Amino acid sequence: MKRKFVWAVIPLLVLAVLVAVFAFGIDRDPRAIPSPLIGQPVPAFSLSTLNAPDAIVTSAELPHRVLLINVFASWCASCTVESEALDWLAKQGVLIYGLDYSDRRDYARAWLEDWGNPYEKVLFDPQGEAAVAFGIYGVPETFVVDASGRVRHKFTGAISVEAAKKKVLPLVRKLEAES
Repeated sequence: MKRKFVWAVIPLLVLAVLVAVFAFGIDRDPRAIPSPLIGQPVPAFSLSTLNAPDAIVTSAELPHRVLLINVFASWCASCTVESEALDWLAKQGVLIYGLDYSDRRDYARAWLEDWGNPYEKVLFDPQGEAAVAFGIYGVPETFVVDASGRVRHKFTGAISVEAAKKKVLPLVRKLEAES
């Protein structure tokens, strides 16, 4: 009798565990990858700019205002999709720095010429060392940095115009109001 009871209860327990796992994950965004940088200062970097190889920009030289750091590459198909949203954000007065990841200067310049350049500055990261310090999983990724230089949010994947209007711009404006 006890054996039958145990064999009848095991499938019910397994089912209950599966239901709990699915219920917990149903409201989660599968693209939302947590970043250990949230709340931390921007990782230290020293990179040349795309158009001026002798001009070096360091993380300490970032402006003390809210900005986006967008990791992109000329070889990234999703980056072309995102270009419209970044252009829209730049027209709204959002400060955007580009981080050109594992690319060639001539390819990146041509890509920006074709798709537009919403960036205040484009940092050139040919070996991907700075991108690794940011903990990127792929491109595009966008980091929202507050006026004190701390990473406040990370968007993984291409940002649509709709997401720029409903998520990114309100977050930037909120952080600007707090500064």
